[in-house]
Amino acid sequence: MQYARNDDVMAERSGARTVVLDAHGSNLLTLSPVGALLWDQLPCGVPEAVSYLGGKFPDVAEETLIDDVSAFFAELLANSLIIEIDAAG
Repeated sequence: MQYARNDDVMAERSGARTVVLDAHGSNLLTLSPVGALLWDQLPCGVPEAVSYLGGKFPDVAEETLIDDVSAFFAELLANSLIIEIDAAG
């Protein structure tokens, strides 16, 4: 499964963080620096995101990265900030 930014979402970088707001103004999320890195990688899937972060944080176990990236994407999806797309996108 691949994920992409929802077209109705506005995002603005503030230092190392990114603030994401849906078009209706009902969901606002401030992404951590790592979350902002992942936001910048969209569209992508969990494997690509894990590979990307693994290169940046080689001391973090792959299982931890998989769990954290999966939870991050699930939170964004639940808040309608990203959408699921097929690999052909």
